Formats: sequence, C-alpha cells, structure tokens
Amino acid sequence: MKSTSVVIPEIRRRYFIELNHAIGILPFRLNDELVMGILGSMIHSGITSGHKAKTVISACVYLSAKLSNIPVTQKYICDIIEINRIPLVNVVRKFLNFYDIEIMM
Repeated sequence: MKSTSVVIPEIRRRYFIELNHAIGILPFRLNDELVMGILGSMIHSGITSGHKAKTVISACVYLSAKLSNIPVTQKYICDIIEINRIPLVNVVRKFLNFYDIEIMM
C-alpha cells in the first residue's frame, strides 16, 4: 500500500497533466498561475476527492474563466472538455466555501 506522501504527488501530477491538456484545447487564454493555483488549492484542501479528474479540471477552468471575466457557461466548458453535463458549480461552491470566498457565479 502506498503511503500518503507518495499518493498525493501522483494525483497532483495526473491532474496537472490533464489541466495542461484542457488549457491547450480552450479557445481562450487563461492565466496559467491562476488556474494552477486554484487546482493546487483544490487538491491540497481535498475538494477533489470523490470527483473524477475531468470534473475537477472543468470546475477549475470554469472558476478561472469567471474570475478572469471571460463569459463562459458551465455547459460550454463541459462541451469543450468533453464531459457530461455535471454540476461544476457544486465543486466550485465547495471550493469557495472552504476558503470563505464570495463571488457572483
């Protein structure tokens, strides 16, 4: 059985590879530091647990776009990253609540 210290970097690496792929196929530009920072915080705070990697990546991209004032919808992000329409907003809200951040979604 792997120790936690081995598992976390492996999970982190997988998410960051997926995130780089997602950023590469977006038709708009995101601030890399912002999007990486959000994903790192999601992983660190455990908000990723119980969600598929693509869901977490999509929520991360969605929140980054919203914070960057890029007019996107949840459905639009889901369609680009090719996942079923799932409640990204729930993952985003969980993240915002964890860090006690309030923004208009």
